[in-house]
Amino acid sequence: MFEFKNVPQLSQIRHLTHSQGIELKAFCFDMDGTLFNTEALHLEVSWRAMSEVIPNKVTDKQAFNQLIHGMSDDQVSESFNLDLESQESKDFFDKRKAYWDQAFEKGPQIFLPEIPLLLEEIKDAGYPMALVTSSSRQQCSELMKMTQFIHFFDHIITRDDVINPKPSPEPYLLAFSKLEIAAENCLIFEDSQVGMNSALASKSHVARADWY
Repeated sequence: MFEFKNVPQLSQIRHLTHSQGIELKAFCFDMDGTLFNTEALHLEVSWRAMSEVIPNKVTDKQAFNQLIHGMSDDQVSESFNLDLESQESKDFFDKRKAYWDQAFEKGPQIFLPEIPLLLEEIKDAGYPMALVTSSSRQQCSELMKMTQFIHFFDHIITRDDVINPKPSPEPYLLAFSKLEIAAENCLIFEDSQVGMNSALASKSHVARADWY
């Protein structure tokens, strides 16, 4: 496993993977917390919504954040014993969405300038790329449209495309299939423990993104 405290250049990645005998043919990137500095915002709006709608289910903010970091909506609901069809579940997700939209009204800068430079390098070098996220397709599409990152990726895998989201390896296995590569020829960038578990379980090569 590799670890990057700063966004690397493609030459650095090639040097490291070559030194490990890895034949690199493709890349996969997580979205929240890896491409975009949105993980903290996800946690904040989720905390605010849960505290207002279902205050009896939350006590400590830090524990709440640690619990849901990297989780899909289904997993958050399961962790808090929420029936997805219930009114309280609907109120929670509606309020969280409202807070999320409110946060972006002023168009904050949500990515490091080195991120698109790296993606451009990878694309120009001819490596295919997949975006693999636990966010919904709608949330992913909104961020792709806002940042204009969509042209970098050959495939986008969201939680709507799989039965078992991260930490299951299923999202990455689907990405490998669409990229038409073997797991051993792909490098995955992830930031959360949930995402790392998914990537490691896929038997691919993993790089921890610690730049946010």
